[in-house]
Amino acid sequence: MEKIAIIGFSCLFPDAKNAEEFWHNLIEQTDSTSELSIDEIGIEPTIFYDSEKGKADKVYSLQGGFVRNFKFDGSGYNLPASFLQNLDDTFKWSLYAAKQALQNSGYLENKSVLSKCGVLLGSLSLPTKSSNQLFEPIYQQVLKPAIRELLQQEDFDLATLPNSEETSFYNAMISGLPAAIVSQALSLSHIHFCLDAACSSPLYAARLASHYLWTHKADLMLAGGISCADPIFIRMLFSGIQGYPENNDISRPLDKSSRGLLTSEGVGMLVLKRYSDAVRDGDRIYASIVGNGLSNDGRGKHLLSPNPKGQTLAFEKAYSEAQLNPKAIDYIECHATGTLLGDSTEFNSVETFFGKYGATPLSGSVKSNIGHLLTGAASASLIKVLLSMNKGIIPTTINITNPIGCEDNVISPSRIVTSPTNWHSKSASIKRAAVSAFGLGGTNAHTILEQNKNTQTVEPSFPLKSIKMAIVGMDALFGGCDDLDAFEGSIYQGKQHFIPLPSQRWHGVEKETELLKKYNLPDAKAPIGAYISEFEIDTISSKIPPNELEKINKQQLLMLKVAERALQDAGIKEGDNVAVLIATEAEFSVHQLQQRWNLSWEIKEGLNTGAIPLSSDKINKLETIVKDGIHQPVDSSEFVSYLTNIMASRISSIWDFTAPVFTISAGENSTFKVLEVAQNLLTTGEADAVLVGAVDLAGGMENVLLRSKIATINTGVNTLSYDQKANGWTVGEGAGAVVLKRHEVAKQENKCIYAVIDAISFTQKNATKNDLQSRLGSTDANAVNSACQQAFEMAEIKPSEISYLEVFASGIPQEDEAEINGLLRAYPSGANKLTCAIGSVKSNIGHTYVASGIASLIKTALCLYYRYIPATPKWTGVKDIKKWENSPFYVVPESRPWFLNPETNKRTAAINSIGIDGTYAHLIISEEPNQQDRSSRFLAQMPLHLFAIAANNRNDLLQQIDNLQNVVDSGTSLKKAASMTLLIIKT
Repeated sequence: MEKIAIIGFSCLFPDAKNAEEFWHNLIEQTDSTSELSIDEIGIEPTIFYDSEKGKADKVYSLQGGFVRNFKFDGSGYNLPASFLQNLDDTFKWSLYAAKQALQNSGYLENKSVLSKCGVLLGSLSLPTKSSNQLFEPIYQQVLKPAIRELLQQEDFDLATLPNSEETSFYNAMISGLPAAIVSQALSLSHIHFCLDAACSSPLYAARLASHYLWTHKADLMLAGGISCADPIFIRMLFSGIQGYPENNDISRPLDKSSRGLLTSEGVGMLVLKRYSDAVRDGDRIYASIVGNGLSNDGRGKHLLSPNPKGQTLAFEKAYSEAQLNPKAIDYIECHATGTLLGDSTEFNSVETFFGKYGATPLSGSVKSNIGHLLTGAASASLIKVLLSMNKGIIPTTINITNPIGCEDNVISPSRIVTSPTNWHSKSASIKRAAVSAFGLGGTNAHTILEQNKNTQTVEPSFPLKSIKMAIVGMDALFGGCDDLDAFEGSIYQGKQHFIPLPSQRWHGVEKETELLKKYNLPDAKAPIGAYISEFEIDTISSKIPPNELEKINKQQLLMLKVAERALQDAGIKEGDNVAVLIATEAEFSVHQLQQRWNLSWEIKEGLNTGAIPLSSDKINKLETIVKDGIHQPVDSSEFVSYLTNIMASRISSIWDFTAPVFTISAGENSTFKVLEVAQNLLTTGEADAVLVGAVDLAGGMENVLLRSKIATINTGVNTLSYDQKANGWTVGEGAGAVVLKRHEVAKQENKCIYAVIDAISFTQKNATKNDLQSRLGSTDANAVNSACQQAFEMAEIKPSEISYLEVFASGIPQEDEAEINGLLRAYPSGANKLTCAIGSVKSNIGHTYVASGIASLIKTALCLYYRYIPATPKWTGVKDIKKWENSPFYVVPESRPWFLNPETNKRTAAINSIGIDGTYAHLIISEEPNQQDRSSRFLAQMPLHLFAIAANNRNDLLQQIDNLQNVVDSGTSLKKAASMTLLIIKT
């Protein structure tokens, strides 16, 4: 593959608002860590502190790295400054870093280039300061009446977080929207999403960005990582797993005495370009990426224990790709978190791999200066190396008094940089360095950078041609469908899964009529929805102790279940080279944990403000009652289960997979973004198969309340939202998974191929200053049409060849209107008029948001495989019949055989999707015509047979029907009888 040039970078780190300040701090050996203050969280942090480890609702370290004295300037972007000002720092910091990086590259004002620039951002799906402010009023409105009754004080009020009333609802979308905001604010391309590969995220982002450059889907890419989760949540998490040093001590990476890490915040961003283009355009090339090895630990001692096998595999992949001997490396920036287990494992991995080559590079770690930026950590490492290469000096790794290693080790005291050191390259004209990152859950990355004084003109590379993908395994759990057979049965029969809210699901909040009214729920009641009442988990196969099941995030458990069945369906074996990519976003109920912790000070301040005297003993009892009412005490297993990358890593660990593993967040289009990434991994050969999953328990109380303020919930007929009797969106939730292989490989292996993915296309409608009320960018029929046209071109088909179209049909009026108008333009009427059936899985299972794409994909693949047009239950007719005149679309109320058109040799379908982030997707999917075995377990349980009869006139036809009735009544085998009638017709 062609080298990738780094032509710009920027950062916002503790004590550093830009790269120059960061470099100054490194050279001056500044320790930029400090103690958490009221400025970061708006309340006194010592409220949460207790020096004793393991105390519930307490942290035992307040040390860390913090971005302070930074003021965001919202002017100069393509979104209103007032809109940006109300967003969380996650958005502001990302925007700032992206703008500065593009300015550093020289392309900030080049609209043509920016329109072909994507942005991939490593980020945590955990509560932020602003998301807490957004959800706090929900919890408080429920809790206050109960506390008033306990106290017999009608005027009691809980204290509130600062600025709770001013925060934007966009701040709930902490997982995938930051990258979209960057794209919209800077008028970039549709290529954007956030990912979570733990501490390796920025290196993963750089690798995935390289894919888009190699395929020429982008000409420029922003890749980076940010850490901006709520500081208290982060400290509760790492206190829970006992990752901090005791006694508020500092962290000392690469020192034998270090006993923990210090979590920090900040963001780093790179600008990437194909090397040949960078040379051609005269760009300043700070360095080039010549090798990037990604791996996962697979099965180890424990999910949270790093495995040298996985780390070594990342090394091997990087140097194989770079075609480089490790002896050529001048300097290695170690991950070196400061934890005893982490550092000793990395030490042993480096010793094993580099030692066998006799390589002894200099080494160090930036975490000694600024702490551990978690999903942003590797961006700090990369930027330190870039600065060092260009300044010719390797900065000191500070706070080392007793360095690890021995003199004969690869990482030895003499090779750790403990004072500013001139960069001495092993090649006269080329500096080479490596950056390692190893994340919680076993996500590993090793990136090799080189800086060549003599710029070499190289021939431009041809676009890497994306392969076709075959779906070779599937599973689904949506609403009341607890496996693929049940899901297929529901699709075929037009069965719906809408039920009243299950008891205990909202923990009594459904009875709070005033709250439900405030959040626009119809009739102030919990809506009907395709809720998942319960599901069972095999604790043996999932390797989860039974006593932990109730504590673990249900989204993770749900994903484990469907992933296992999909992998089994595909015949995947343990240890295969399989990548695991999961589309998911933050489970909003995680904010209940934060509310539990906040209640202590909220109650105390509320009592003080109301001048309500209570003894300390009664205050403690009151706190315990109220806190347990919102959420039980939190332990380490529950903390970890809310890290989205852990659900992907857990699957990989169970199956001993070592290919790349991570999660992706991009709103409703998440599944389609994941499919494109999976296609890239299969195209480059980094994986032999990819498990693509998506999960969203969107029926959770927080989800429904938030989304009901954005759009109206359906109170009409639950059917396809285009129906004249439907008037909103319907609640749904669940998870699905598919296993993908290269189409040619799947055929060679004689795999069951449910369907072939022929094209995935995206477009984006950039927002204007007037359409930011309920979505990022107004819905646009032209964008829908454009996405369709691109897909037709990529798949090399005509729209008339598509016989079934799975529409998005969200039930949100402006989205439905834009979709209908765009599809009517993209699919012109043919000579035969009604040629394309339309439907949506939402009429069966509701709107599952992040999981909606995987539900549509699995449904459509099943219909192609079993060759039937699916039913749309309760369909009565379109809202505006005139609009549909002369269109090719029709809706079927009952499933019917999917007959092949005479002019085509295979059945082809399409899937349309719309995202709140302003993106549009269109997927072309077709059957594998040579597939032999298409037996359906569902249809086998209730067999249907087609009887072919023919006659010359009406009387003869009636006689044939009577004869057929006699055959059926006589008890003859229906299968044999059907075969006989077909034989008679043929002869």
